[in-house]
Amino acid sequence: MKFLLQPLIVSSAIIIVVIVGFTLIFNWQISNLDSQTAQIASQKADLQKKIALLSSLGDLKSQSAAAAQDQQEMNLMLPTSDQLLDFPNWLDGLSRINSVSMNFAFQGNQTPPAQSAPGSISFNLSLGGKFTDIINFMNAMEISLPRYMINFQKINLNQVGPNVQVSVDGQLFFR
Repeated sequence: MKFLLQPLIVSSAIIIVVIVGFTLIFNWQISNLDSQTAQIASQKADLQKKIALLSSLGDLKSQSAAAAQDQQEMNLMLPTSDQLLDFPNWLDGLSRINSVSMNFAFQGNQTPPAQSAPGSISFNLSLGGKFTDIINFMNAMEISLPRYMINFQKINLNQVGPNVQVSVDGQLFFR
């Protein structure tokens, strides 16, 4: 019986060692697989961030081209600061055509243009005359405004007898 017991013990020991070995290798592979899964998930997240960045970079490049075109169009619309000197002469011509008395003066310091915004200078415009003549002057000014961009900030209207006096504070923009 001793003869049969010894191979049975050896066979059992070999089977137990093989099972333990396979169990250890299997557990090691599972833990290795978990770490690889986490690493793949991290790489996927990084890749998605890079794709989003590339997409936004493409959008920015296309917007940059559109912005450059808009900037060129704005430059064509706006006069230079030296060309603003013609503005009072243009207003004087309109006032004569519409029988309106006019005084014009630039006020304060000009704000120089920046790359993303035009420059500006404040002005005061005083008008006097019949109400209909002043309305015609303002309409002509709005309709035929050549290359000038104006922001009216404050308009005061006073009736003096049959005539009206108008004071306008505003800004002229330039490139």
